[in-house]
Amino acid sequence: MSKRATKANKIFLLGSMVFMIVILLIVAIFLYVAFRMNRNKEDEFNSRYEIVLGNSTIDKPVSLYVNDSLLFKGAPASQLTLTIDRFAKESGLLVVDGITDVVTVYTLPEKSAKITIEKSSEGFSFDEKLK
Repeated sequence: MSKRATKANKIFLLGSMVFMIVILLIVAIFLYVAFRMNRNKEDEFNSRYEIVLGNSTIDKPVSLYVNDSLLFKGAPASQLTLTIDRFAKESGLLVVDGITDVVTVYTLPEKSAKITIEKSSEGFSFDEKLK
Protein backbone atom coordinates (compact mmCIF):
# COMPACT_ATOMS: atom_id res chain seq x y z
CA MET A 1 0.00 0.00 0.00
CA SER A 2 1.13 3.44 -0.71
CA LYS A 3 1.70 6.18 1.84
CA ARG A 4 -1.15 8.12 0.30
CA ALA A 5 -3.69 5.29 0.93
CA THR A 6 -2.44 4.83 4.51
CA LYS A 7 -2.82 8.56 5.17
CA ALA A 8 -6.37 8.51 3.73
CA ASN A 9 -7.29 5.56 5.97
CA LYS A 10 -5.96 7.37 9.07
CA ILE A 11 -7.93 10.51 8.23
CA PHE A 12 -11.10 8.46 7.66
CA LEU A 13 -10.61 6.66 11.00
CA LEU A 14 -10.01 9.94 12.84
CA GLY A 15 -13.11 11.50 11.23
CA SER A 16 -15.23 8.50 12.24
CA MET A 17 -14.03 8.73 15.86
CA VAL A 18 -14.82 12.46 16.04
CA PHE A 19 -18.28 11.80 14.57
CA MET A 20 -18.98 9.06 17.20
CA ILE A 21 -17.88 11.35 20.03
CA VAL A 22 -20.17 14.14 18.80
CA ILE A 23 -23.13 11.71 18.57
CA LEU A 24 -22.48 10.42 22.11
CA LEU A 25 -22.36 13.99 23.45
CA ILE A 26 -25.68 14.83 21.76
CA VAL A 27 -27.32 11.71 23.25
CA ALA A 28 -25.94 12.53 26.72
CA ILE A 29 -27.28 16.11 26.52
CA PHE A 30 -30.68 14.86 25.36
CA LEU A 31 -30.93 12.36 28.24
CA TYR A 32 -29.89 15.00 30.77
CA VAL A 33 -32.57 17.41 29.55
CA ALA A 34 -35.23 14.67 29.44
CA PHE A 35 -34.56 13.51 33.01
CA ARG A 36 -34.53 17.08 34.24
CA MET A 37 -37.92 17.80 32.67
CA ASN A 38 -39.33 14.57 34.18
CA ARG A 39 -38.19 15.61 37.66
CA ASN A 40 -40.01 18.94 37.30
CA LYS A 41 -43.25 17.15 36.34
CA GLU A 42 -43.07 14.93 39.42
CA ASP A 43 -42.97 18.04 41.62
CA GLU A 44 -46.08 19.37 39.87
CA PHE A 45 -48.31 16.62 41.28
CA ASN A 46 -47.28 16.54 44.93
CA SER A 47 -50.80 16.82 46.39
CA ARG A 48 -52.20 14.03 48.53
CA TYR A 49 -55.86 13.26 49.15
CA GLU A 50 -57.32 11.55 52.17
CA ILE A 51 -60.72 10.06 51.29
CA VAL A 52 -62.87 9.00 54.24
CA LEU A 53 -66.02 6.90 53.91
CA GLY A 54 -68.15 8.22 56.77
CA ASN A 55 -70.36 6.40 59.25
CA SER A 56 -73.42 6.56 56.98
CA THR A 57 -71.69 4.30 54.42
CA ILE A 58 -70.96 1.45 56.85
CA ASP A 59 -72.31 -1.93 55.62
CA LYS A 60 -73.59 -0.38 52.37
CA PRO A 61 -72.06 -1.45 49.05
CA VAL A 62 -70.08 1.34 47.42
CA SER A 63 -67.40 1.70 44.73
CA LEU A 64 -64.82 4.51 44.62
CA TYR A 65 -63.01 5.52 41.45
CA VAL A 66 -60.48 8.26 40.72
CA ASN A 67 -60.75 8.98 37.00
CA ASP A 68 -60.90 5.41 35.68
CA SER A 69 -58.97 3.67 38.49
CA LEU A 70 -60.89 1.57 41.00
CA LEU A 71 -59.87 2.39 44.58
CA PHE A 72 -62.41 0.44 46.61
CA LYS A 73 -65.38 -1.81 45.98
CA GLY A 74 -67.40 -3.37 48.77
CA ALA A 75 -69.29 -2.63 51.95
CA PRO A 76 -66.95 -1.23 54.63
CA ALA A 77 -67.44 -2.73 58.09
CA SER A 78 -66.13 0.43 59.76
CA GLN A 79 -65.08 3.93 58.79
CA LEU A 80 -62.61 3.56 55.91
CA THR A 81 -59.79 6.00 55.08
CA LEU A 82 -57.93 5.90 51.76
CA THR A 83 -54.86 8.02 51.04
CA ILE A 84 -53.93 8.66 47.41
CA ASP A 85 -51.49 10.89 45.56
CA ARG A 86 -52.54 13.27 42.82
CA PHE A 87 -51.48 11.82 39.49
CA ALA A 88 -53.24 14.00 36.92
CA LYS A 89 -53.79 17.70 36.40
CA GLU A 90 -57.57 17.33 36.73
CA SER A 91 -59.08 14.39 38.61
CA GLY A 92 -62.59 13.35 39.44
CA LEU A 93 -63.77 11.16 42.31
CA LEU A 94 -66.64 8.89 41.27
CA VAL A 95 -68.73 7.27 43.98
CA VAL A 96 -71.08 4.51 42.83
CA ASP A 97 -73.93 3.31 45.03
CA GLY A 98 -73.84 -0.50 44.92
CA ILE A 99 -77.61 -0.86 45.35
CA THR A 100 -78.97 1.70 42.88
CA ASP A 101 -75.88 2.11 40.63
CA VAL A 102 -76.23 5.88 40.91
CA VAL A 103 -72.94 7.65 40.19
CA THR A 104 -71.98 10.83 42.04
CA VAL A 105 -69.05 12.80 40.64
CA TYR A 106 -66.81 15.12 42.66
CA THR A 107 -63.96 17.17 41.20
CA LEU A 108 -60.84 16.82 43.33
CA PRO A 109 -59.12 20.10 44.30
CA GLU A 110 -55.61 20.98 43.12
CA LYS A 111 -54.24 21.11 46.67
CA SER A 112 -54.11 18.39 49.32
CA ALA A 113 -57.45 17.80 51.02
CA LYS A 114 -59.37 15.52 53.36
CA ILE A 115 -62.65 14.53 51.73
CA THR A 116 -65.36 12.90 53.83
CA ILE A 117 -68.12 11.05 51.96
CA GLU A 118 -71.51 10.59 53.59
CA LYS A 119 -74.56 8.81 52.15
CA SER A 120 -77.90 10.58 52.21
CA SER A 121 -81.31 9.84 50.71
CA GLU A 122 -80.48 11.89 47.58
CA GLY A 123 -77.06 10.33 47.00
CA PHE A 124 -73.65 11.12 48.39
CA SER A 125 -72.44 14.35 49.95
CA PHE A 126 -68.85 15.51 50.19
CA ASP A 127 -67.18 17.52 52.93
CA GLU A 128 -63.82 18.96 51.87
CA LYS A 129 -61.14 20.28 54.22
CA LEU A 130 -57.98 21.64 52.58
CA LYS A 131 -54.72 20.72 54.27
